[in-house]
Amino acid sequence: MTDQVNKDTFTKENYKCCLCIPLETGMKIMAYLSFLEVILFGLFAVLTVFSPVWYVGVIMLVLALIPLFLAFQWYKWIKEDNADTTANVVKWMRILFFVACVGNALSLLTIFKEGVSLVNVIINALINTFFAYYFFNVTRRYHAWKY
Repeated sequence: MTDQVNKDTFTKENYKCCLCIPLETGMKIMAYLSFLEVILFGLFAVLTVFSPVWYVGVIMLVLALIPLFLAFQWYKWIKEDNADTTANVVKWMRILFFVACVGNALSLLTIFKEGVSLVNVIINALINTFFAYYFFNVTRRYHAWKY
């Protein structure tokens, strides 16, 4: 009985992404944005390889493996939306959230450099962490709603 009440409440209140988009459509938008991220990140990495700071481009290409793998998980989900592919997307979005938290915590170390605005660094870290958590939460809600 309790499970039925919780599921009814869950579907009535939380069936939207960004307050107005159906949850499934929001998931598809996130998948396509993930594909776009990989394309743009790869393009910038390749362009940087051919610049005077080529070593930064090589580092970017190595770091591009993370969003590339995540985009592959999204591709498998788009191709076949089942419990396993959705669970993989949720798992990797959770991992990406923790990676974003670590990266944002490390970015806070730049506040000790001269000429860096404390407010800008903190606001940037908060916004990045919020969106990483929100995107993970959307995938988690979709998985709970559908499966």
